[in-house]
Amino acid sequence: MDFDLIVNSMGAFTCVLSVEKLPDGNIGDIRIVAGNKAYIDSIENPIQELNMENRTFIPNSVYTDYIPKDLNFETATIQAAVNKKVVHTYIRPERYGAWLNIVFMPLMTDHDNLCYCTYTMEIDLSQYKNHV
Repeated sequence: MDFDLIVNSMGAFTCVLSVEKLPDGNIGDIRIVAGNKAYIDSIENPIQELNMENRTFIPNSVYTDYIPKDLNFETATIQAAVNKKVVHTYIRPERYGAWLNIVFMPLMTDHDNLCYCTYTMEIDLSQYKNHV
């Protein structure tokens, strides 16, 4: 499956996430496999209001290389990638101070130990000035 083709066909910040299924049934690493230009720019040149560090995007890195460990993020990723459920949420993480509109969409592949989903987000900075 061409993950770059998938993410580059999206207009919003989008990446493909993978979830490793371990032989004992547990979950291993969650990785950011590929990202579109908007998503990569959000990592390498983040919006100033979000107070994020500039990082260099490296495909197939564990997600915690770019954002702090987040159990809600992990749960949503597992629901989409492993359980093949569409997940939609609208959140305002304290660390960013902006609203995020997020959709996780499952991807069907023939990999046995890796499951995939897309992660698409829209950042709403319109409320940012009202909460600073």
